[in-house]
Amino acid sequence: MKQIILGLGVLILLSPGPLRAEEAWRPPLDINIIIDGSSALDRGREEALNWLCDRIIDGIAAKGDRVSVWFAGGEAERIYSDRISGEGSKEAVKGLLKSRDSGNAGAGTLRADFTGALREAASRIPGEAAAQEAYTILISGSAASLSLALENDTTGLLRFSKMEEFSGWRTLVIALGIAPRVQRAAAAYMDMHS
Repeated sequence: MKQIILGLGVLILLSPGPLRAEEAWRPPLDINIIIDGSSALDRGREEALNWLCDRIIDGIAAKGDRVSVWFAGGEAERIYSDRISGEGSKEAVKGLLKSRDSGNAGAGTLRADFTGALREAASRIPGEAAAQEAYTILISGSAASLSLALENDTTGLLRFSKMEEFSGWRTLVIALGIAPRVQRAAAAYMDMHS
């Protein structure tokens, strides 16, 4: 009996295919990356861009995902938008991100147009019938520039978000386009408990 269990264990570990979680299929994502293009990110820019490359491009992005990148300086500028077709396109995105150092990323600009980038990202999110999900991440260099975006968020773009603080920068993960699903789930919950 021990030999059978050991044999099945070895077979599972060595078998190809969807038995391993990291190889499991998932629907494609729309990955929106919005980076503070103002001077507020100067101190943490290199660390933030390395984190984006490691955590988002290498860690989350997969073949078939659409990656769009904005730099939010005085005005939001989309600098990249394409589907990931393999490791080559991941390397191209990482190269683009790392080439945007403080010398050419809008340094000296005091304001970050997060709202413009968020509006454009939200407008590109497919309707609810689409299988594609959106994942939006915003990198900010200062609480002040981020709070300005929060104060000016009259359309609720940042309503469903989570912030994580780092030394010299912060990241905000935003669930754009999720409000209708949240409202339906809340209504269903209220109906169930009334």
